[in-house]
This record gives sequence, structure tokens and C-alpha cells, in this order.
Amino acid sequence: MNHGISLQLPTDDLDSFTPRSAISYIRISTARQADRGGARDGFSIPAQRNANQRHAYGLGALIAAEFVDRYYGDGIARDVLVREQRKLAEALSRIVADQERLREDDVLRLQRARDALDLLEGAHARYFTAVPHERKQVNNALFSRVLVGPAGEEIRVELRPEIAEILGLDGAAAVFA
Repeated sequence: MNHGISLQLPTDDLDSFTPRSAISYIRISTARQADRGGARDGFSIPAQRNANQRHAYGLGALIAAEFVDRYYGDGIARDVLVREQRKLAEALSRIVADQERLREDDVLRLQRARDALDLLEGAHARYFTAVPHERKQVNNALFSRVLVGPAGEEIRVELRPEIAEILGLDGAAAVFA
């Protein structure tokens, strides 16, 4: 007995940053099997759905669309088949668009991280040997604000949002005493 099939969409190396997508296929052949059933009668829609979700999870995928094939007799009505094919095509196009958007976001984040690491490599030593206007440029690149307390003993900095995002910080402010 077929327990349903999860189809995994093709991925490439960049997709290691994003979850995979799957389409769940569930098939039943009797009305009785729709809600209940077992090994003798075949597995119900909920049982096949659960099996498909477990299988997708094992692959690191999220089910983005589901097709339930309710085959009760001689065949599937053409209008039902066409409607379901249209739904699947729409779901697949959304999946592809989402994957492309996520892939572009991942490339941008990776480039930002590389740029930040290039900037930070040896930055401490270069910062303290730099002339004041160069220090100001570094401060402007990393911080949206640098506040110095009245006696100069307390410094508060607010990271630029893109730097906070690269560093994975929720809040972009820090205080040094």
C-alpha cells in the first residue's frame, strides 16, 4: 500500500542556508479510508499526512503544498485534476520565487559577513595607529552614534543596523565604563 509520497524539489549548495520545500501527495481509494483505516483497508488521509510530514522533517524540508488524490472509482474527474494541477503549479511557482529571494538574501548576508571580516582583520592595531580622521571614518562605518559621558568615563555606542545584523545582535547599543 502506498503511504503517500513527498517530492523533494531540486536544490543546490546555497540551499544549505534555507529549508528545503516538499509537496505532499496523499492517495485514498475508498470513502471509508478517508478518515479511518488501517493496514487492511489502507491508511487514512491523516495517517498519510503525518507520515509525509515525518518524512519531510527527516529530509529537513517543509511541506509547502499538499495534493490529496481521492480516487473512489473509475478515475479522477478532469476538472478536479486540472484544478489541482493549477494549485500545485501556483504553489510550486511561489516556492521557486521564495527560494530565489532567500538565495539572494543569503548571498547578500554572506558578502556582508566577508566584508565585515575583511574590515575587522587587524582593525584594532590599525585603529590605534590611524590618524583622527581615519578613526572617524571607521566609527562612521560601524556605529550610528558614539556618546561620551560628561566626565569621559562612560561611552555609549549604537551599532549601525547592518553591523548589528551581521553580528546577530538584537539590540544595537552597548555601554562601556
